[in-house]
Amino acid sequence: MNANQIKVYLMAPALLGVCLTGTAQVSQNAQTASRSAALIDPTMLGEDSIIHFAGYFDTGYAMPEGNSDDLFTAKYAPIVHYQYQDWLFFEAEGEFGYEDNGTVEKESGLEYANLNFIVNDNLAIGVGKYLSPVGQFVQNLHPSWINKLPSAPIGFMGGHGSIGATPNADFGVQARGGFQTGENSRLNYALFAGNGPELVVEDPGDGDLIIEGLNFPAKIEDENSDKALGGRFGFLPIPNLEIGVSFETASAAFASVKEADEHAEEEGDDHGEEEEEDDHGEEGGGSLVRDRDFDVWGVDFYYAPSAIKNLTLRGEFASTKLSAGRPDEYDRSQKRWEAWYTQASYFFADRKLEAVTRYGNFQSNGQPKSKQWALGLNYLLKSNSIIKAAYEFNDSDGDDTLLFQYAYGF
Repeated sequence: MNANQIKVYLMAPALLGVCLTGTAQVSQNAQTASRSAALIDPTMLGEDSIIHFAGYFDTGYAMPEGNSDDLFTAKYAPIVHYQYQDWLFFEAEGEFGYEDNGTVEKESGLEYANLNFIVNDNLAIGVGKYLSPVGQFVQNLHPSWINKLPSAPIGFMGGHGSIGATPNADFGVQARGGFQTGENSRLNYALFAGNGPELVVEDPGDGDLIIEGLNFPAKIEDENSDKALGGRFGFLPIPNLEIGVSFETASAAFASVKEADEHAEEEGDDHGEEEEEDDHGEEGGGSLVRDRDFDVWGVDFYYAPSAIKNLTLRGEFASTKLSAGRPDEYDRSQKRWEAWYTQASYFFADRKLEAVTRYGNFQSNGQPKSKQWALGLNYLLKSNSIIKAAYEFNDSDGDDTLLFQYAYGF
């Protein structure tokens, strides 16, 4: 029995204990389970101020069928909200992650932090770092206690450890709101202007340069003078159906060149110096890589049919295109990333069990399509406390994998 197998066997009784404890809490403390996270006593900050702490944490174990090592993960994401009167609102989320698959990796970062001015019931204007409103998964569904499976849909978490078909975050200004359009219908919207993406440019060491993909650093400094513009419109013709349309357009900035084996850091070299000089107006310099036009569009839907209680259907499609470069550039071909998924879940309320299935498809810049089926079964201790087990079938992108996860939102 190896060390990773021991971890699984040690986790099993712990999860069972959590399950039994949670069941008792549901039956004995139903009122407590329905409460939101506690607020700080307003008298500490003044009668006009409210501060609220929330967040989530999870722990998981992945067992690939092939020769890859098992993976143990843990994450803690604290969230703070602050409101002053009824017109000023601040929110921020940190993220601390741990992974162990024979090699330990620790990560920490700021997921988002923005200050919002509530203009009226239909409009709020925010400034700072924000999760991208393009699509639904990144901005609303990715927290582990909300996501119904232990993993993200294939192609939908670009900037979170992989190159995907959707942006994940940006720094800038956004306007959000919604309004009634009929007796039972509503429209919500999110519009933004941000600093936009950067090109991931790699030097493989053979005298050429390759554009690997895109990075969304969401930092204050902008590598070029162009701003990313975009948004999402969601229409609810009836309360349990939403159809969303998203878009973003920008100029993806050249920032630096990294060596082929330096994926953790992007360090500038002589190629980068030549590019920076040419980008600032020196003609005839033979630029190696210039900024490229970047466009994203997508659609998403959510439907909970009233005729079949406890059934939820959702899906999403996204397409990202990077325009072709000029004849004097390296790697000047047009690039495209496309992904989509559909998901269905059904909650057996009397047993606190939820069955989930998801199919995803991702094509990265002309490469063969990666297809993935995921089947999952969840046990809900409470609405914010969930034990998940799932199996992923990957036909061309990695090994089939058995996944376990416990997630808690507070």
